[in-house]
Amino acid sequence: MLTVNERKILQALRKIGKSHLSVLERETELPRSTIMASLEGLKQKSAIRVYEEKRELIKLTKEGELRALQGLPERIIAEKTWENGGQLDLRELKEKAGLSDDEVKIGLGWLRRKGLGKIVKGKVVVEKKPEELNEEKLLRRIYVSKTLNINALSSDEKRALKELVSRKLVQIYEEKEYLVEITDKGLELLGKEKEYITVITHEVIKRKEWLRKEIKPYNVKAEPPKIYPGRKHFYVEFLDVIREILVAMGFTEAEGPIVEVELWNFDILFQPQDHPAREIHDTFRLKYPAIKPVETNVAERVKAVHETGGTSGSRGWGYKWSLDIAKRLILRTQTTSVSARFLSQHREPPVKMFTIGKVYRPDTIDAKHLPEFHQLDGIVMDRNLHFRNLLGILKEFFKHLGIDTVKFKPSYFPFTEPSVEGYIYHPRVGWVECFGAGMFRPEVLEMLGVKYPTAAWGIGIDRVAMVILGIDDIRDLYSQDISYLRSRRIFMR
Repeated sequence: MLTVNERKILQALRKIGKSHLSVLERETELPRSTIMASLEGLKQKSAIRVYEEKRELIKLTKEGELRALQGLPERIIAEKTWENGGQLDLRELKEKAGLSDDEVKIGLGWLRRKGLGKIVKGKVVVEKKPEELNEEKLLRRIYVSKTLNINALSSDEKRALKELVSRKLVQIYEEKEYLVEITDKGLELLGKEKEYITVITHEVIKRKEWLRKEIKPYNVKAEPPKIYPGRKHFYVEFLDVIREILVAMGFTEAEGPIVEVELWNFDILFQPQDHPAREIHDTFRLKYPAIKPVETNVAERVKAVHETGGTSGSRGWGYKWSLDIAKRLILRTQTTSVSARFLSQHREPPVKMFTIGKVYRPDTIDAKHLPEFHQLDGIVMDRNLHFRNLLGILKEFFKHLGIDTVKFKPSYFPFTEPSVEGYIYHPRVGWVECFGAGMFRPEVLEMLGVKYPTAAWGIGIDRVAMVILGIDDIRDLYSQDISYLRSRRIFMR
């Protein structure tokens, strides 16, 4: 009682002996899913024996792939030094070798450790022509093969592997493999050519074949192979849901530049030019180009409001405003700059706009902080709009995300008054602060050229995602680990 596929597998095993599944795939020309299903049937018939074997495999990390293509920094430094007559000034090393500061630092350390050269009075000294390193050979071998079995390595390669593992250029992982062997019972079954039905079709029923042939029994407990269809990263899916919610609420999405002038990131939001948030410990400032021209008409309004309050009814900040500071280029620290740009071009009500994008602030990377993260900003401008409208919009937004309890607490922001900071309640973690909101101040509206009340809010959407998706480490939101991504469920509202 063998199916066609079972017979193919047994015939292949009789011919080639004990084999791995990859060999059976090649010999039978059957997909692995079909082979796995057939093996279950053959095991029940005692026609085969299956052995489980664990293999340690090696694969390259992203850095390892780069080093496989370009070579290790210590050998590159030694080679460039040799080409320069055996000596190379440390100040010239970065440019001559084409390496980054970190690569130069790492390369010099391994250069001395491996005896490829030495540093004497601020110069790299190499006394013999460098040859290709064993570590580089192994990197290229893995790159070509995609993966390598540790047992297939020579003794020299195993020594090289230890270094590559310590430098995080390769990863070692375990994989299960199966060996299949035909039994005497299997050989006996091969001699029997009895036909039976494997699929019940219309033709089988019409011809009454089930009266002449036996129907193959099905093992409903047999586990099918896992198939992982392609899909979006789970955090991208979450952000798409956010967009769908806001569009359904009548909002329009806007985008703006990541590299921004301080005029739109700070000044237009009534933040004084001596504010600590503008210092280099809180803001990434561009070295080149350092400045960019700004809109003259906007700059004039901003200058007047900052210095004297303009016609907004405010006294301003009472200092001499600098156009040079307003021209400085930075990586945006908040997506409110996008909201401000949008509002300056859409001055007539009604306006409902949102933006989702990355912002950048110097920070130490840990489970709760990253130097770049997503922020969700929104504005609503209309005649007779008031503060209670803003609170209602935020409650409605979080309700769509499955968060029914939102708490507001009075707060201060330079560009809104009144202002609140907001907390959402999640049964798993309790109260979590995640947004700030308020009504744009008269000073901001005058600088933007807007005459109607405007509500604004900014949400740390990464923090909201961590709460709703049950993630404790913010770095997991940006994970590229395939095993981890496969374990994540699609976010459903």
